Amino acid sequence: MSSRTTRLAIGIDVGGTSIRAGLVDEFGECLSTHRCATPVEVSADALVDRIVEMALRVRLDAEPIPTSTLPIGLAVPGCFDAARRTIVRSVNVPLSEGAPLGEMLAQRYDGGPVIMMNDAEAATWGEYGARKDVDDSCTFVHLRLGTGIACGVVQSGSLRRLAEGRGTHWEILVIADAPREALCLCGVPGCLEGIASGVALIRQAECIGFADGVIGLQSAWEQGDLTVRDIISHAAGAVRAVMGNICEQLHPRMICLGGGVLKHLPALECGILEVGQNDKATAFGTELVTASLGENAGVIGAAITALNPGM
Repeated sequence: MSSRTTRLAIGIDVGGTSIRAGLVDEFGECLSTHRCATPVEVSADALVDRIVEMALRVRLDAEPIPTSTLPIGLAVPGCFDAARRTIVRSVNVPLSEGAPLGEMLAQRYDGGPVIMMNDAEAATWGEYGARKDVDDSCTFVHLRLGTGIACGVVQSGSLRRLAEGRGTHWEILVIADAPREALCLCGVPGCLEGIASGVALIRQAECIGFADGVIGLQSAWEQGDLTVRDIISHAAGAVRAVMGNICEQLHPRMICLGGGVLKHLPALECGILEVGQNDKATAFGTELVTASLGENAGVIGAAITALNPGM
């Protein structure tokens, strides 16, 4: 374990398919990680029990270091009321809707304070802190393609937060001309999540007979399947359109692409990076990069927030 460690925190990132927890130092280094499946049924209590179990596993990793408390940074998908630490809406983890997860976790975990935040914000903060080529004078955007799709923004060195109680995605994630798109779970037609998220791509794969989800799409793309190539090309074009929206509205210095979908479907990442070299996403001089922290982005960002709650 790193000899430079002075302060530690636990970062927990709750996703639609898995919960990832890690021990993180104040420099943003992830010293250990644990992972388990996200419960899909039963209750919010079952979800909190799983989170506590992961936190206790991480605490054991810190045993060699004398510490009386280890704060928790809890990253959750969806929209929540920060004051009450209650999830307002979470289409990919419905167990959490209406539940005061922050308070429930604080009552069951006696190892330190609990700070709660949106998962996209946590991942964005983690990726922003890991980069040496951005500073507080620029706008940094993190677009994350996972089970769902989310976008985080850092401006002037601070996270830009969605309004509390919001029930849909950022308007910049909606493409204007989408007659062929299914209605997104957030209720907005033409939303990128209904086109290029893990859930949407798996649905499209099943419709054409592929049972291996996103990984099956990658295999079929490599074999030259024209229908699959059309699906991936369409998704890549939709992502580029959204990046154009982002550039028009926010004029970011950098857009960072990440998420599990790109990890398992590199063909989509290639399409995003290659499509439309003269479109809006490049016309503003915005630099397009890929995420550097992988699956640990949310864990690291949440833990750093727990160590520095006033940031």
